[in-house]
Amino acid sequence: VVDEIWAPTTFVRDAFIAGSDTPVTHIPVAVSIPPGIASDRAAFGIPDNVTAFLFAFDFSSFPARKNPEAVLAAYLRAFAADRTAPVALIIKTRGRSPKKDEILADIRAMAATDPRIIVIDRLLDRLQMHRLTASVDVFVSLHRSEGFGLGLAEAMAMGKAAIATDFSGNRDFLTPATGFPVPWQPVPVGPDDYPFFIPGQVWAEPDIDAAAAIMRQLAADPARIATVGAAARRYIEAVHSPAAVGHLIKARL
Repeated sequence: VVDEIWAPTTFVRDAFIAGSDTPVTHIPVAVSIPPGIASDRAAFGIPDNVTAFLFAFDFSSFPARKNPEAVLAAYLRAFAADRTAPVALIIKTRGRSPKKDEILADIRAMAATDPRIIVIDRLLDRLQMHRLTASVDVFVSLHRSEGFGLGLAEAMAMGKAAIATDFSGNRDFLTPATGFPVPWQPVPVGPDDYPFFIPGQVWAEPDIDAAAAIMRQLAADPARIATVGAAARRYIEAVHSPAAVGHLIKARL
């Protein structure tokens, strides 16, 4: 028996409230990036002088939820017709799932249609992962649901522009003022999509056309990337820094 549940986002808070009589309080996740992280595009095969988009996900966190195919589809819809556009998409994967080989083969097949797409399927330590994020301009997550969205939040803490489905945990910190929310439609969760399946559950299907339009706009406007990325960094520092979250915890205790 506990006295109170602390939820990392209002999305998770509302889920706990719906299923428990225990008091629930929203305590944001603390996001911290080590100092001195520098871009190193050469280490990851990312060309200089391109707008680089990144999506990173773990197969162990259920690929149907992470929805990597949507990011590839949005990128191809945005840029496949113009092979001279100075852009790149990096898909970073790790982990295992029963369908990993099949899904990764599909990802590689889509990537093979455009030499500007880079697939990295290997384990990077935390410092290497931060360097990869530092080496790109935009983080993209067209997920169907997120409890929080740590990859998004860490990219924003580093001053990166972020594009994400406007659903679930990331709505607390990714707004039109701090990033680029993507509209969505509710769709049923399939019985093989998630291990905690309950009939009647729904999650989000992001609008691929809308995401593609945002990607095109940002590739054409580096100043917009910088402006919104700076706003994102300020927000994460103000609300999600260890100091800010620590003050909330201390006050609550």
